[in-house]
Amino acid sequence: MNRLGSSFAGALLLGVGLIAAAGCDPGRSQAAPPLPAKGAGGGLPIEAIPPGDLTPRRLRELAASGSEQVLRRLEEVWGRVSLQATGEMEALRQRILDIARTGSGRSEQGVLVFEKLCAKCHELRGKGRHVGPPLDQALGGDLGEIVTAIVNPNELVRREYFATGVLLDDGRFPQGILVSRDRHRVILRREEGVEESFPAFKVRQIIPAGVSYMPEGLLNDLKEDEIRGLLAYLVEAPQ
Repeated sequence: MNRLGSSFAGALLLGVGLIAAAGCDPGRSQAAPPLPAKGAGGGLPIEAIPPGDLTPRRLRELAASGSEQVLRRLEEVWGRVSLQATGEMEALRQRILDIARTGSGRSEQGVLVFEKLCAKCHELRGKGRHVGPPLDQALGGDLGEIVTAIVNPNELVRREYFATGVLLDDGRFPQGILVSRDRHRVILRREEGVEESFPAFKVRQIIPAGVSYMPEGLLNDLKEDEIRGLLAYLVEAPQ
């Protein structure tokens, strides 16, 4: 993962406006009663569904079958689910799948691409840093899901991995994953697993973006054999 630059900052600044319009504290979730997950949730409150059952497919079903209230409750309990992929993203996803399926990738090459491109923020088989979710737990060996997660990182984002900006009293606006906050300090985790601590009295506002810290377009500069190699490495069974 790389820093998101202007598009990331834009999402965060949009968040400031939405927070101000709603008149709520950006660092505090608003309480809400349990809501049933209609249809795919079998009538259970979302928080009663076992975490292991909240697969990407199940999350999409919940989002597609639920009301706005259900979507809000899902975000409070699990995270953000967005089914609004652009036509460009869908075309890119299909192109990457076609590349993967029209040749064999070498995982030996893929691990090198992983270390260069992904290991700054993800752990997999003992390599990398814990900024985003550990991939040993997240991937499941499904090529389609892996490609979707890379091409559209904002489709499914757990709350603990929301990108967050911290507006400081000197105008700086560092961005990362919120690790902790209390009355003394705010801690962000950034690329390479580096944690940065800010005294609470210097923090003007904490602004959750509600999007992934992972940017789009990670595969754009890779050659086809590098894409095949990376996907082969990500798909293969954990060692």
